[in-house]
Amino acid sequence: MIEYSLYELEALSPLNSFSSPGLKKGMYLRVKKGEGYGYSDYFPHVELGDVSVEELLQGKRDEHFEKALWWAEHELEVSQRITPSPFKNHNLYRGDEVSNDVLKLKVTSIQDFEKIVRIVKECKALRLDANGTINVKQWNNFLIKLNDDERSKIEYIEDPGEGDWSELLVPSAKDFMDSPKFDFVVYKPNARFLSSNSKAIFSSYMGSDLGRYHAWLDLMDKGDLNLVHGLHTPNIYRGQKDLFVKKSGAFEINPKVIDEIYLELRQRSWCCLN
Repeated sequence: MIEYSLYELEALSPLNSFSSPGLKKGMYLRVKKGEGYGYSDYFPHVELGDVSVEELLQGKRDEHFEKALWWAEHELEVSQRITPSPFKNHNLYRGDEVSNDVLKLKVTSIQDFEKIVRIVKECKALRLDANGTINVKQWNNFLIKLNDDERSKIEYIEDPGEGDWSELLVPSAKDFMDSPKFDFVVYKPNARFLSSNSKAIFSSYMGSDLGRYHAWLDLMDKGDLNLVHGLHTPNIYRGQKDLFVKKSGAFEINPKVIDEIYLELRQRSWCCLN
């Protein structure tokens, strides 16, 4: 039997190029495992094509739900076989000073090109998340104006839009868009199964703290810790827990927060999911 419990998160800023701040709906799942329960997080980004919570309650299913169910059934097993280790994480650019860390910038239109020019002159490395809002031709028309040093700092463009990604002047990364050719895959452990042999950047699906914990479990289990990942997404939601702590330039899990997450899950009300 699968049980569910609905929840809401208040986004303090847009989560992607097509969303807005405000309340977002999610669903916890629970399955019986021996003497206890296994839990997982289903948090859809409907504006990007995910099945909504309402549709899920009406019986619609997709890969995102199947992966969430997988976590409910396997979270204990994965947690018992991993060895916790520090991991490197990029910083989300929020308009503040450029740091020596790898930066990630969300790009919403070609008007952001001027911002990219300013940042790339000062940063160590830059990742651009476009959500398909700009096409390959537009990107190349911009990229060709950068010098070699500036272009080399762009690690990849995530979902660079319509066009042949192999013609892009910098590496590409696949997230929501489909493309036969890409250099990296942005892997969301809460929503998908890892099927590509490309370099996988483990990324938070920007759901609940439980979902971020599961993404960390997957990174510890099969991720490349030499790469810089995207699990630490602070101050996205009101009341978000400090799941990760930074030590000596890398991030580690906070065990006390894990205990808090599961205590709150056990205290919730649950209904049967048909």
